[in-house]
Amino acid sequence: MFSLDGSLETGSAGALSDGRYAALDDKRKADLNILAQTELLTRHLVSVRKNLAPELIERLARVLQSMHEDGEGQSILRSIDNTQSSTCYRR
Repeated sequence: MFSLDGSLETGSAGALSDGRYAALDDKRKADLNILAQTELLTRHLVSVRKNLAPELIERLARVLQSMHEDGEGQSILRSIDNTQSSTCYRR
């Protein structure tokens, strides 16, 4: 099992995020048997109420989609679960 301190226990089962797996050194990766992998999902979700003005929705989307291009936005993203960039899927 993968624990918060990064240690692995032989014979256990667990789950890792893609980011945590990528951060493992090659020896630790070689020691793991991947049994299943889920589809990639958006980690952070923003929803708006039905009657929010479309202009506000568009403005919010522009700000969120461009956060990774700005120093202050990058700092905010790093503070939120160590996110490195912004991806937005719209319905």
